[in-house]
Amino acid sequence: MTIPMHYKTVNIKPSTYQKLLRYKSMGSSFDDVINDILNEVDPIEMYAQALEEHHKRLEAMESGKYVTLNELKKRLRVQ
Repeated sequence: MTIPMHYKTVNIKPSTYQKLLRYKSMGSSFDDVINDILNEVDPIEMYAQALEEHHKRLEAMESGKYVTLNELKKRLRVQ
């Protein structure tokens, strides 16, 4: 008995498609290419970098480099 494969459609820009083509070799699928790339990325490290960026933005907001949404609404007199 064959188990049917389920697929999902992922929308990508033409430039991204061209980049993926460069990684694709004979007999490999785009799924293979994407999985090979994702297997090289440590999810914990990726999330740690995202958190670090988030903390930098929070520090910038707290030091007055950015305007909070509430402050922007006050300045624009939006309710």
